Amino acid sequence: MTRTRFSIWYGPLDSLLFWAWRTIILLLPSLLLVIAAYRGWENKPWILIGGLAFQLLICLLTFVSSRSWDQPIGPAIVTLYLTAVAWLWFGDAMGDWYTHLSKGILIGVVLGAAAIGALFAALLSRH
Repeated sequence: MTRTRFSIWYGPLDSLLFWAWRTIILLLPSLLLVIAAYRGWENKPWILIGGLAFQLLICLLTFVSSRSWDQPIGPAIVTLYLTAVAWLWFGDAMGDWYTHLSKGILIGVVLGAAAIGALFAALLSRH
């Protein structure tokens, strides 16, 4: 197989971009939970804080495990994002617009990842 990039930097740059993309994708549900907990701080959002701690623990375990970097990210996205939707669902005491938007973003990312995975599987099975 021929290389498409001829720079000596393509390997480190690709691994850096891979690591950054994977980190952002895995930490997005935690970020949305932090913002939702901050917005509802007057109502004591302990369920959202517990969900945030759970999400960060799962992300930490994913980052620490050396085998997870070789595996596809799809199952981790589905697990983390739908778990965050459940935490937002049960922790939404005041019916804030932000939690509804966050649920939509999380479900949209899961559906998009599933669609991309199905598309690639279909394209690869044709060859």
